[in-house]
Amino acid sequence: MTSKAFMLPATPLADERFVLREPGDADVEKIYAACQDEAIQRFTFVPVPYERRHATGWFEDEPRARAAGEALTFAIEDRATATFCGMASLLRPDWPNATVEVGYWVAPPARGRGAASHAARLLAHHALRDLGFARVRCDIDVDNAGSMRAAERAGFVREGTARSAIEAKGRRWTLALYALIPEDLAS
Repeated sequence: MTSKAFMLPATPLADERFVLREPGDADVEKIYAACQDEAIQRFTFVPVPYERRHATGWFEDEPRARAAGEALTFAIEDRATATFCGMASLLRPDWPNATVEVGYWVAPPARGRGAASHAARLLAHHALRDLGFARVRCDIDVDNAGSMRAAERAGFVREGTARSAIEAKGRRWTLALYALIPEDLAS
């Protein structure tokens, strides 16, 4: 697998409960509002404090990142109500080794309804089945119990722990390491 652009799927990624759709202009304000949440600021790499310009800048840069093969990002939407729930992405691809990371966050009002696990499953299956990746990983701060539960519900297998793995936001993060490979899809 060589470096290439991420392409939006021809049909929406969806299951019986959630749809992953291309982010639109109307999502900028929703992203800004959600990223005021303490948990999103703590457990993701969004800037702190999170300002409107961060949401606007991200939205403006998203097509470039997709075309450069750096990220493929979707808004998570409740299928029944068309309500914005959060964001999910394929990130940090290692094209030569056919691996990619799944990342997600869910806005506080949408938590506890399965949005993260459904989005992670949809994205991981798309990466493995449609995009030709051989491995999808999900690295989660060990203090983020909700995100670890979501990864497990999505079918990711916990492979271990990387102690003091990264430095971000003024602290060392210990990461729970999860992965999904094609063989896992059959089980």
